[in-house]
Amino acid sequence: MHQIIPIGHNCLVAYHLKALDARPVSLPLDWALTENYLGLDNALDILQTGFEGFLSKGVEQDYISPDGIESKSVYIKEYDIEFIHQNWLQDNFEGTSWRGSLTESFYMYNGLMQSRNDKTFIFSSDYCPDFENTLAKFQPIVDRFEKWLTDEGIPGKLVIVHAIPHGHPDKDIFYEHFSKLTGNRRIRNIAFEIDDSDGVYGNSQSFQEILSKHL
Repeated sequence: MHQIIPIGHNCLVAYHLKALDARPVSLPLDWALTENYLGLDNALDILQTGFEGFLSKGVEQDYISPDGIESKSVYIKEYDIEFIHQNWLQDNFEGTSWRGSLTESFYMYNGLMQSRNDKTFIFSSDYCPDFENTLAKFQPIVDRFEKWLTDEGIPGKLVIVHAIPHGHPDKDIFYEHFSKLTGNRRIRNIAFEIDDSDGVYGNSQSFQEILSKHL
């Protein structure tokens, strides 16, 4: 059995896993919004601590989605991470509070980590105009993640999925730079182009095809 574990920077991975009927459990970072690219650093800090003290740091606040829908989110300042969907875990834990939902998802995550099954941690990132400088900062984080996998004896890999606007003039330059993010067989870099009609990637067949290769 193989498990995909979403770790940011948005809910793209969990959303499409659900669409593919390939999301058997709800995990803590499924519906999380973190900083683009550099949010991987905070995600790794969270994974390394095993979510210790995570619940006590969360604050509920108002949230308005890009399409104007008012709801609630949970923000954890220490890790600059926000759970932006009102029902971000309710599909698995109907009727529970966000603290109860997180607690249940911690149990599921810890159970996965204790198994010897292969794991693929997937971090999705949006296109960044200042990609040369950003990727230079990103490389040490990738190295640190790779070291964590190795030191902890975790069977699996990190996959970083880079979204590039369809037909963007910097596309080829971006490909050249992100391909320099090195690692051994535990690190994979994948880029995919998104079409404007995809909106927030809700209909991105190309992304689903990427996920399917790792299922």
